[in-house]
Amino acid sequence: MRKLNLLKMIFLIILSGCGEENFKKFSKLGELRVVGIVSDIPEVDGTNTGNVNVTLTPYISDIEAAGRTFSVTVVTCLDTGVTRGGSPECLSPTTQTYPNGNTFNTTGLAANNYTGAMDPITITINNPSSLISAFSAQQRFNGVNFLVAFRFQSGSTIVNAIKAIPISERTTLNSNPVIGGVTYNGAAITSGLSSGGALDMTFTSGAQSYEVMRADGSIITKQESLLISWFVSKGKIQPPRMIDSQNTTFFPENTSAVTLIGVARDRRGGTAVRILNP
Repeated sequence: MRKLNLLKMIFLIILSGCGEENFKKFSKLGELRVVGIVSDIPEVDGTNTGNVNVTLTPYISDIEAAGRTFSVTVVTCLDTGVTRGGSPECLSPTTQTYPNGNTFNTTGLAANNYTGAMDPITITINNPSSLISAFSAQQRFNGVNFLVAFRFQSGSTIVNAIKAIPISERTTLNSNPVIGGVTYNGAAITSGLSSGGALDMTFTSGAQSYEVMRADGSIITKQESLLISWFVSKGKIQPPRMIDSQNTTFFPENTSAVTLIGVARDRRGGTAVRILNP
């Protein structure tokens, strides 16, 4: 019981800190940031009675520290709060083992300005069908979130992030968007950038249609819209967040080296990350 209470406490701490980016300048890179977490399976088949292995890769930027080792705590659970339409809730959290003794050393990302993909972690979701069996037919169809919470710590620096993986009984499951490229003033980014240019992201596989069950059991079809977030080490991006059909502008500080990150989310768990160092 003591161990379970401790895990609940860890999970609550992580959940409470997940809004940290709201009080930072959203697009500015410098301090330790988690810009996105990509799951190779963004939506799990809720009719599966076996075990499903899901690999998650956090993408970070830690430019100001210029190389350090931080501890990584990973806690998972089924979100039972959905039964009451409330905030995420975890009744039976489980700690996961992150690679390399639950640590990550950012010096391996030095060549890319201490920005890039961390070591992936693979978790096993045991018998997804049984996990969601107690929920209503509507909830099972639309998806019950399996939560994966990350806590990154180095000294007094603590950053929390959470990834929700829906377990659903939809016939067609979600997939990650696939970024085709990033352009600046209509051309591929290959070298230093001039001032005031249009920044755009293209996709080889973008927004999808998906089904939703209403309370009366009827099925309707909806269409995703991709949310694109931009992060940069130097200069300004306006606006830093946009819907896929909108435009954004990048104002470089100068033509020296810059780290630029574009993150696309379908807001159903699908995520793609592109990192550039022109």
